[in-house]
Amino acid sequence: PTARFSLERALSIIPRLRHREFSIASDCSCYPGKLTICMAVVDFTSKSLFSRKGVCSGMLADMQDDEVLMWIKKGVLAFPPPTLQAPLIMVAPGTGIAPFRAAWQQRQQARNTAGDLLFFGCRHKDGDWLYRDEMEALSASGSLAGLYTAFSRDVDADGQVKKVYV
Repeated sequence: PTARFSLERALSIIPRLRHREFSIASDCSCYPGKLTICMAVVDFTSKSLFSRKGVCSGMLADMQDDEVLMWIKKGVLAFPPPTLQAPLIMVAPGTGIAPFRAAWQQRQQARNTAGDLLFFGCRHKDGDWLYRDEMEALSASGSLAGLYTAFSRDVDADGQVKKVYV
């Protein structure tokens, strides 16, 4: 049997897409008028071998200087003032690096980075390490006293996956 119903009925059956929340990965005092978000693009091949992209992350990744409607929601993570003379210990998996990136930008601007430590982890060193060049430059310049990384899906010389986490 064939079911026939209107487009309006079909759309009423399909659940609405839920909004997506992304973390701001830049400090507005360091970059006035600019906002950077941190996201991982969902991109995979389904079991039926179809290429799939995340609805929101795929759209954002494909954009070319387009405008996006957005709102800002106050986060729950609070950092000490960038002028506080105490080391900051940052532990971040994947896109969880976003608020710490904004914090290290603030601390760099305040010239207060002595002793800061960053522990960062993701699945693959090549391909998933967000802000790698920036982190390595901070480490090389001494702005980070320590940069410690963990990659949970990289393969070692023996072909074994090394499950290392932060």
